[in-house]
Amino acid sequence: MVEETTNETSTAVETSPTEKDQQDQTPSKDEEQQDQQEEQQEQPPTVQGNESKTVPPKEAATLINPTLKRRRMILLSTMCCLIVLIAAAILALYFTSDDSDTTGIARLFSPRNVEPPSEMPTSMPSETPSEVPSATPSDVPSDLPSESPSDMPSDQPSQTPTEQPSFMPTDSFYDPHPVPENRPRGYFNYDPNDNNFGPRAWGRVDTSDSFMREFGPNGWGPYRGAAAASITQNRCTSRSENQQSPRNLEETLVCDAHHEIRTWCGHYPLTASEVEARILPHKLSLHMNRRPCGDVQRDSCNQNMPPLVDYPRYSSRFTQFADLMNYDIKVPSEHELEGELFDAEIQMLTLHPADARLASVGIVVRAQADGYNQHFQDILDAFQRTYDTNAMACAVALQRRAQEDYGDVTIDSLVNTTAAFSDHTTQRRYLRWQDGDTTDSHNDPTAKFVRQVPRPYSGFDPFAEPLWPSMFFYRYDGTLTEPPCTGITWFVMQRPMIISLTQLAQIRRLLFTHRDSNCRLTSVHNADQSVARPVFRGNGQTDIQGCLEGTFESDVAKGRLPATRCRA
Repeated sequence: MVEETTNETSTAVETSPTEKDQQDQTPSKDEEQQDQQEEQQEQPPTVQGNESKTVPPKEAATLINPTLKRRRMILLSTMCCLIVLIAAAILALYFTSDDSDTTGIARLFSPRNVEPPSEMPTSMPSETPSEVPSATPSDVPSDLPSESPSDMPSDQPSQTPTEQPSFMPTDSFYDPHPVPENRPRGYFNYDPNDNNFGPRAWGRVDTSDSFMREFGPNGWGPYRGAAAASITQNRCTSRSENQQSPRNLEETLVCDAHHEIRTWCGHYPLTASEVEARILPHKLSLHMNRRPCGDVQRDSCNQNMPPLVDYPRYSSRFTQFADLMNYDIKVPSEHELEGELFDAEIQMLTLHPADARLASVGIVVRAQADGYNQHFQDILDAFQRTYDTNAMACAVALQRRAQEDYGDVTIDSLVNTTAAFSDHTTQRRYLRWQDGDTTDSHNDPTAKFVRQVPRPYSGFDPFAEPLWPSMFFYRYDGTLTEPPCTGITWFVMQRPMIISLTQLAQIRRLLFTHRDSNCRLTSVHNADQSVARPVFRGNGQTDIQGCLEGTFESDVAKGRLPATRCRA
């Protein structure tokens, strides 16, 4: 019974598919009510009155949806405003255009609407530098210098000098001069690669016209015949290298000197008549005027004398003093002091007039920034006068040659030519001499080269303390450091003389750029900027006495009178 009831129930519940579809297609009551409301809204309204009247569709839309109309009006007004604003912007761009190539409306549609750069720089620099430097320099220099100098120097020098002098002079390089075609007799140079005229070939140099010939039998002046004819014989390679100079000086023997090197400044002022400043191919040389006669036992021969030197254990039986012959300047130094080479060297060649014994004082020179030496500057001024005199003579020679070719060239037109041979930074040491006028011609660059005389000096003391730095010395027997390499005794001072870097630069300029009165370059320096004979190392050690500080006693310490350097 239970099973039958269940089956009937399930049978009643299940319906056929056709009946189900009909149920789905039949709308519910709620849906029917909604549809009726929508139909009523869509139907046009009627006017209530005595009779019903249907309203047209357009009027119905107006009455039914006034909000939609209001929205459309607002949208239309907004579009009109936008059109007016766009038109105003276009007109503004058109009427406010400038004179550039891209103007008006075209500027609006140009690929880059960017203003061109200003023609003048801004008053203040940018905080960060540009990646690429400007093509032209700024009108006003920057307040601060660059952190590092430029890699390459400028092509031209600045037109105006700096406000303050540079700390160090410019280290100029002077090209070596080629061997001249018309070489003077006795020509030699310092080129180590020149197998004909360099130091290795000095043994073949003709020394018959050597400056040493003055003291031979065929010489001249008061010292004629003081030495044998062999004094001019070339000995540059005939002796052992251990006897050649220069040397590296280190003490090998105990000093046997019984007194200091004593000096006397003589009677000569530093003028051309008494002390002639010569610029030679291989050195600057002050040539001392010789005494009236060579007989030192006669009072008349001692009236006008050059500076004198009294060497220990080197005096003759007639006189203890030797006459100073030449005061020479070489660059760099030729001697080394315990392996150290210096910037320059002073060499003072002396001769005992009675016995013709030659000796030389050597003073090495060190240049430093604060080492200005006024006594040494007086000597350089004498060479500067010679340098400028030859430059002026060269200008006159050029004028003469130009007049022969053109006929209308004057000396005034050659002032710039003369300046090319002379240093612009060195003051002219001349006085104008015309109708009693003694105004400085170096202050008047247009002054004609009329009769001119050197500035006079009151005296010359080559043994003044700034020029003679020490009483201690090395002593050895060697030779001259130039042909004919005559044998002499060397006394090389232990301490260097101090000069400034500018003075060292002036030495090089005077020597390496000098032209004679015929405009010929004279220097024989090499590519190392040197006119110094190389040091001889030798197979053995030269005997060198060291009369040095700490071991050698001064004359005062020995209870003697001090060595007077310049006596009244």
